[in-house]
Amino acid sequence: MALSIEAPGSNAIGLREYLVVHAEVTLTDGGAADLLHDLAQSYLGPGTEFPPFPNPPAGLVAHYRPTRITGVGDWAV
Repeated sequence: MALSIEAPGSNAIGLREYLVVHAEVTLTDGGAADLLHDLAQSYLGPGTEFPPFPNPPAGLVAHYRPTRITGVGDWAV
């Protein structure tokens, strides 16, 4: 998997700054509804019922392990 993010600025020689994160992804069956519910407590507020319907499907959870970071900017290695 690769995620590319463009930054709003340019470096000293005029190149647009951007970040690219390369990662290996592992999918796990089930657990998505529980994870969404837990995240909703932080992002939407305590006591939030999410997903907002009964018996949501189990879904998949993606686990990302970054393997390389590149780009133009202070974060590039």
